[in-house]
Amino acid sequence: MEESNTFTHIDTLLSNRRLLDAIKEICKVAKEKKYNDMVESCSRLEEEYRRMLYFLQEGVNDTARGAFYNDYIVEAYTILDSIKRNSALNSNFSLYYSQYRTEISRNKTISDRIGEFKKICDSTSIFNVISEGKTDESNSTEIKERSLIDLFNAIWITFPLKAGDKNELLDLFKSEAIPEKAKVQLVPALLLSVLEYFDSNKVELLIDLYCCFASDFKSMISSVALTSLLISLLMYGSRPVKSTAVKKLKEASVLPMWNDDVKNVLFELVKTIDTERIGEKIQKEILPELQKAQKDINKFFSDMKIDEETFDISSLEENPEWMESLQNSKLSKKMQEIFKIQSEGGDIFMSAFNQLKTFPFFNEISNWFAPFSEDSSVIKGDSDSRKVAQLIEKIPNVCDSDKYSIMLLYSGSYMPQSQKDSILNQVKMNNLNISGIKKTEAVDIVPRKSHITNYVQNLYRFFKLYRRKGEFNNPFENPFDIAKCKHLLLLGNAADTEIELIAEYYFKHKYYDEALKLFLYLEKCDIVNAQNLQKAGFCYQLRNDIENALVYYKKADLMESGSTWTVKRIVQCLQLLNKHREALEYIEDLCITNPDDTKVLIQKAKSLIATDKLEKSISILTKVAYLEPDNISALRLLSYSQYRLRKFDASMSNLKKIVSSNPQACDYLVMGNISMAMADFKEAINCYELASERDENGIDGVIDGVKSSAKELEHLGVDTSVLPMILDCLIRL
Repeated sequence: MEESNTFTHIDTLLSNRRLLDAIKEICKVAKEKKYNDMVESCSRLEEEYRRMLYFLQEGVNDTARGAFYNDYIVEAYTILDSIKRNSALNSNFSLYYSQYRTEISRNKTISDRIGEFKKICDSTSIFNVISEGKTDESNSTEIKERSLIDLFNAIWITFPLKAGDKNELLDLFKSEAIPEKAKVQLVPALLLSVLEYFDSNKVELLIDLYCCFASDFKSMISSVALTSLLISLLMYGSRPVKSTAVKKLKEASVLPMWNDDVKNVLFELVKTIDTERIGEKIQKEILPELQKAQKDINKFFSDMKIDEETFDISSLEENPEWMESLQNSKLSKKMQEIFKIQSEGGDIFMSAFNQLKTFPFFNEISNWFAPFSEDSSVIKGDSDSRKVAQLIEKIPNVCDSDKYSIMLLYSGSYMPQSQKDSILNQVKMNNLNISGIKKTEAVDIVPRKSHITNYVQNLYRFFKLYRRKGEFNNPFENPFDIAKCKHLLLLGNAADTEIELIAEYYFKHKYYDEALKLFLYLEKCDIVNAQNLQKAGFCYQLRNDIENALVYYKKADLMESGSTWTVKRIVQCLQLLNKHREALEYIEDLCITNPDDTKVLIQKAKSLIATDKLEKSISILTKVAYLEPDNISALRLLSYSQYRLRKFDASMSNLKKIVSSNPQACDYLVMGNISMAMADFKEAINCYELASERDENGIDGVIDGVKSSAKELEHLGVDTSVLPMILDCLIRL
């Protein structure tokens, strides 16, 4: 059996909870590859599991048996992943394995990296203070940042994380000697590592970090840790976690801020599905309009002869005609759409900054997650550059990754000096007292929701734009399958109460497949209402799964009868399934409540025609034609009914009305059939030819249509033996 097939087979055994067989297979592979330490781990695991089975067989009561069994499954998965990782090390040259080989050659453990980093940060600020033996502050900053990057990489490539290392990392995060920005930058390393190989100890550490910092409303660490945790659980929806992690997760779920935090994370993750559509809208709709308006706007400000030192924005009111023109422009309407998207939390900046991720700064993975700081070594230049950095740091709704893009563009040689001067003038025009910002004691309290949004956007940019993005398991590659994640049960009430809102978000933005999964999940959890059943039916109908659509429309009708919308959808489905007699029963109810609804009357006529009740259909369609003389759909059905009843003159009269305004292939096909019934073969061929000009399949489509009409024509007395010759004439013509 090939190696990949062997691993798949063992994965299947573990997912089916055939633990003993899985351990034997894992041990067999470890022996073949001469991974002696893993053979020992397998032997110990098997011995412990067999001992537990013995006590089970002997009837010993053990309340912790379930937790032990869960942890044995977790350990078996870990040993299997370790074998996969060692096997890939010899053949895989991705960045992950290259970094792993580098650390091995340096003989550095994660504990070593933690010690080095703590020593550098001891009693100092990683960003501000000169390190021991150095007098150059910029060099000091770079040394500390390099140590931070090394620790980030060590966390990323360490697998599995040992209990001792986990505790040492937790102590590092709790240390007041380590700046919060450095801690925030380290947390994503845990996520990247888990996405490479699932590690229950890292998941447990993320829970610990959330719980440790959750009570601090201003802390970014709890937001980043929870977001990383939920992504990990969503991406490995069927993988078990250690019993200690399960216990901690349950404890976290009773914290007062838990429900809101989980809701905000789930929504931010879900909203990433719309990022590319928003970017495309901006590129194709907003920017062209902006370019058109730019000349007029430039001329307007030029005519005003603005003095940057004294300019007051309220002076714009002195030109109401210009403002009115701007408000009524296409640009204004498009911008209003964008503001609405932004107010709903949409990421409107992704497309604007995707070209600014090629700076060398972004070659380093950890830099994608660095909180923006004016003291970063990458921000070089004079005092003006620092002023601009201080301004950028205060910009709301722009993630840290994009702020670095702006600053790198400004600091480099890419931007003309005139544009740099313009940016500085904006600082002056807004009367920002940059020099006094550091001295101000008041600090803006940024809600955790903003921290979550910032982090998700940083993550999204990394996985979409990093130069070696193909080497990472991208959690944003497909929509998050929330309904399939068994860990949702561990999240307490937060998950169930918000799933409906997330389903509604998907539905509103026309991601119907994702919405359907969640509506079905809600039904499974007995969280059901008529509206959700209607929407589930609608999603099925859009997938052309008419039978399931009908099932859910009927469920909605049972739960909340009297909905005209639901009954109309039931009728549509029944007609599509050719269940016209049943459809007529529902239509009668609609006709009672609104006898003059022409759409309902047309639906009724369709089912009457399908059940050969042609006289009744003519009566109804005549009424529709009276109520709406220009209703082409009614005229088309009326002419067809008349044709079927041999009322050729009346049918032809109505068909001529139709083709004079909106002719379709089916209209000329019926006209051709009428001509056949009247033995006017020349006119029949002419009509069929006109039909072929409008049929998407041309002559072939008309030939199929004529053949399918053979029984009708025979019923009307047409000698169908002439049909092949008529069609040959059509082909020849």
